[in-house]
Amino acid sequence: MRNSKTKLADVVDEIIELRQRIKTDTERLKSLESISLPDTTTTPEPNGFDYKEAIMEFFNEKPNSVVNLDTILQYISTKHNFTPDRSTASIRIGYLADTAKKLERPKRGFYRLATKTETTPSSEQGSG
Repeated sequence: MRNSKTKLADVVDEIIELRQRIKTDTERLKSLESISLPDTTTTPEPNGFDYKEAIMEFFNEKPNSVVNLDTILQYISTKHNFTPDRSTASIRIGYLADTAKKLERPKRGFYRLATKTETTPSSEQGSG
């Protein structure tokens, strides 16, 4: 009988220890979650900065380039001295390619200046 009381006391002691541990761990977790880390992936964009203009500036400087998003982000970063937001730049490039039709996607993830496919009057007429 004494053996079962000892086991029961040990179990109760362990439960008390675990509850105390849960309490301290929960407090520590809350304190860690409340810490706001600085966002190091981007820096504030300069006043008057426009992603679409900066992207088109890149392609106007290098009209024959076929580049991916990382190349454009690097260009913006060095030219305008700040770290651009990747998702914002991606959305702007998508707009320029899909809606404005100023850029093309020669293959997935790569962009180039839209080629002008103008037809000449001589090519529309027959040879005879």
